[in-house]
Parts: sequence; C-alpha cells; structure tokens
Amino acid sequence: VEAALKDGETAIEKATDTKGVDDAVTAGKQKMDDIYNGLAAKNAENNQQAKDNAKQDVDKKAESAKQEIDNKSNLTPDEKTSAKQKVDEAAKAAKDNIDQAKSPSEATDAKNQGESKIDGVVAEASLQDSKNKAKKDLEQKATDTKAAIDKLTGVSDGDKEKAKAEVEAALKDGETAIEKATDTKGVDDAVTAGKQKMDDIYNGLAAKNAENNQQAKDNAKQDVDNTTYLNKLYTSMNSVKKGDLANAAKALLPKTSAQKLSITLIGTVLLSLIAGIVTFAKKIKKN
Repeated sequence: VEAALKDGETAIEKATDTKGVDDAVTAGKQKMDDIYNGLAAKNAENNQQAKDNAKQDVDKKAESAKQEIDNKSNLTPDEKTSAKQKVDEAAKAAKDNIDQAKSPSEATDAKNQGESKIDGVVAEASLQDSKNKAKKDLEQKATDTKAAIDKLTGVSDGDKEKAKAEVEAALKDGETAIEKATDTKGVDDAVTAGKQKMDDIYNGLAAKNAENNQQAKDNAKQDVDNTTYLNKLYTSMNSVKKGDLANAAKALLPKTSAQKLSITLIGTVLLSLIAGIVTFAKKIKKN
C-alpha cells in the first residue's frame, strides 16, 4: 500500500493536466483496493477454514461423547437418550457460535466452550451411571442381609421381621444419600455407610442368636444332668435296706450346683422323693 501510494504520488507529480492527475489518483486507489481485496479474500478463506475445522472437531467430540454414553451399562435407555440429546444440543449451539466468529481465534474459543459443555454432559451421565450401579449394589446387599437373617435359628420370627424392616430402612436411606451425591466419592461414601448399617443390624441379631443358642444348649445339658441325677436317686432309694436310712438321706441330697439350682425340676424331684419314701416304708414294713 505504501509503495502504491508513492507510485501514485509520483504519477500525480508528473501529470501535465488535470486528466493526468485524475488518472494517477484512480490508478493509485485501484492498486490499494487490489492489495486489500486480495488479503481480505485470504482472510475470509482462512476464517472459513478455521470455522470448518472447528465445527468438524465439535462433531467428532459429540460422536465420541455419545458412544461413551451408550457404553455405560448402568444407564437406562431413557437416560442414554436424554444424555445424547443434550450432547447434540451442546454441539449445535457450539457450531452456531463458531459461525458467528469473526476470526480463527474466536472460532477456536467457541469450539472449546462447546466441547467443555459436552464434557459436562458426559460427566453428568457418568455420575448417574455410578449412582445406578451403587443402588443395585445396595439392593443386593439388603437382599443378602435379609436372607442371612432368615437363616438364624436362635431368634424369634418377630425379631427377624423387625431386623429386616430395619434393613429396608437402611436401604432407603442409602438410596437417598446416593441420589443426593454430587460426585463419585459421595456415591461411594453413601454405599459404604448403607452397607455398614446393614452389617450392624445383622451382627446385633446374630449375637443375640448365638447367645440364645448357647443358652438352649446349656439348658439342654442341664436337663440331661438332672435326668441322670433323678435316675440315680430313684435307684438309690429302691436299694435302701433296713437301717440305711441315714445313707438314703444322703443320697437324696443334690451334689452339683446345677442340681441345686434346677428350679424347673423341683416338682419332679419332690414327687420322686415322695415315691421313694413310700417305697422305702413298704420295704421296712415288709422286713
């Protein structure tokens, strides 16, 4: 342009009439216009190329994002459709902004903003996928825990039903916490807490179950000991002879703490004692 200006000024200076001056000005301006138009054409071409490249990048990003969404196995069909629709909307908005760009840098900025929104949609879908999986895991934990509760043999049906209701409540609380989570760590924490509640419920009932079973065993063994004691007592009384009354009295006395504390068998012991005395009296009379 500067060179065209100097050439024009030289031509003007050399002009010998007004027509020559006008011709020199016209020629100088034309050279400048040609310089600008040539550069403007290149500018337009470069801008369009930048826009085309930016839109192609957005399209590739969108397709990759939708494929990633489709591969998330814990999303429902509706959730996948909704997420992919959001990707398409973000891509369209990005390409519209790219078309409005006045320079390659503006086109690049519009592309980057659009891709960031697409990434946000994918992140949202990933979080939902994690939440769905977490809920499934917690539901399975609840099912397993209730099945384990049903297998306990030392607690009442009422205790079992109460514990299973508590497991259901823990499941609902866990699902609520999962849904409120804003990141995968929050989801993981909610699952861990929910499973711990269920374990605590089961472990508490299992401890009671073990205690009851042990008490039943202890009672059963005590009953066996007492039955053996009574059999020996009866045999001893039947074998009493005249003059052995003192020994018979000693035989009537219980010898172990279990025998002494067997409240449930007191009535039986008394009846056996009376029967033994009667038999003893008959033997004395007979002798």
